[in-house]
Amino acid sequence: MPLTEHEQRALEQIERDFHIDDPAFADSYRCTEPRNYHGRRLRRCSLLLLVGLGLLLTGVAIHPTGVGTGVAVGGFILMVAALTGAVASCRSLSRPLIDHLATLPRSATRRGKQASPP
Repeated sequence: MPLTEHEQRALEQIERDFHIDDPAFADSYRCTEPRNYHGRRLRRCSLLLLVGLGLLLTGVAIHPTGVGTGVAVGGFILMVAALTGAVASCRSLSRPLIDHLATLPRSATRRGKQASPP
C-alpha cells in the first residue's frame, strides 16, 4: 500500500534526522543494491556452513562421550540452516534475471534462419 503524501514527508524527515544524528550508522544500514545484501548473506551462510561442518566433525571425533552426539547434531542443524539461507539468497538474486528474461519477446528466427512450421 503506498504512503500518503503526509506519511512520505514524515518518513523523509525521519531519514534526514537519522543521517544528521549518526551518519556512519545510517550509512551502514543503507543498502540500495540487493546484490550487496544477498552477497553479505551468502558470505555469512558460507561461514556458518563451515562452522557447522567443523562442529559435525568434532562431534564425530568425540562420539564415545554423550556430548559428541549433541555437538554433531547441532553442527548438522547449523549446516542445514546455512544451506537453506544460501539457497534463498541465490533464488532472490536470480529472480530479477528470470523476470527480465521472461519479458523478452520470443523470436521466430534462430540464428538468422526461419523456424520451420509445426
